Amino acid sequence: GEWNAQYNLALCYILGKGCEADLPRAHMWFALAAREGNSDAIHNRDAVAKQLNPEQLTLSQQWTAQWMQNHSTRN
Repeated sequence: GEWNAQYNLALCYILGKGCEADLPRAHMWFALAAREGNSDAIHNRDAVAKQLNPEQLTLSQQWTAQWMQNHSTRN
């Protein structure tokens, strides 16, 4: 749940640093970082979303929901 690490991972996917560039994955990590209210993450999430086709956006949203479900704290 560390927004800073999630944000930096999104940047890696945008730039292809240490991985192949992957806009849907970048969108997912920006979306997760944006949940903490970080304005840069929110801006970048929205900017990347405009570059995705509908299928890519849906896939990214599914990955985001799946990540949140798998990493939620359980009581």
